[in-house]
Amino acid sequence: MCMTNFISNSVLIVEDDPFVLMDACDAVASLGVECLVASDCESADSILQSRPCSCALLDFDLKQENSVPIAQQLATQGTPFCFVSGRSKQEILAATGFEAPVFTKPVNYAEIAETLLSST
Repeated sequence: MCMTNFISNSVLIVEDDPFVLMDACDAVASLGVECLVASDCESADSILQSRPCSCALLDFDLKQENSVPIAQQLATQGTPFCFVSGRSKQEILAATGFEAPVFTKPVNYAEIAETLLSST
């Protein structure tokens, strides 16, 4: 993996499992980017209302909801994002209508973030 420094960028990570969120944030922070973390759509929306992010990694299934509203907001803003989930790409495409990248857990969060950041 190329270790490009993305210091001026921030990555929104939406994940409801605190241990996965901690690991994901550590991996992404190793790229030199700021991690913005949320465990539900309300907190993710609050973050996005207060500041832009460079890209986002969205767990599809969040406790009582899914991350589709955040994906819609990011798509409207033109912000690159992907879904990270235990679900298949076909299931997520059927549920969302988005042609966003889908990665099946477990994943290398740093590699995914670096790929998304390179597209900005």
